[in-house]
Amino acid sequence: MDAELSGAISSCVATRPETALLKADEAEVLRTEIAHRFGFSDRELWWWEHLGSPVRSVAYSDGEGLRLLSAVLPPRTRRAFLFVTDDDPPPWLCVSGPPHALLDLVAQLRFFEFFILDEDMTWIVFDTHHNTLVGHGEALAMPVNQSSPRVVMPPRL
Repeated sequence: MDAELSGAISSCVATRPETALLKADEAEVLRTEIAHRFGFSDRELWWWEHLGSPVRSVAYSDGEGLRLLSAVLPPRTRRAFLFVTDDDPPPWLCVSGPPHALLDLVAQLRFFEFFILDEDMTWIVFDTHHNTLVGHGEALAMPVNQSSPRVVMPPRL
């Protein structure tokens, strides 16, 4: 992850008492638990391409991604984790806090890839470089893909 983004995240977290930046070792333990829970491999960079069924996805236009993400997240979620992947392999930064505070933090920063999930790991949503939210979990207010249980994304340019 580039130092500029990492520094910007740290600065934003420092101004939001309801959020916390996990220590590197804590983030790595949690990342490993998430990989195990959802069946991801460290050989896979874009975990959202390997979600189990049912996968839910919705494309968005520039400027509407965070509003849409806010609408699909379960409203009763008290604590969530936001992993900053930014198209880089692990280790990844992880910020914890209420979903609204995590989305406010993202709104203050340049675009980057990330995923967010609840502390019980019942749902997970990825914001991809294709301007698509890709998620898994019954509590999400996202459409179920009709054509296939897997999301098929165009090749990366």
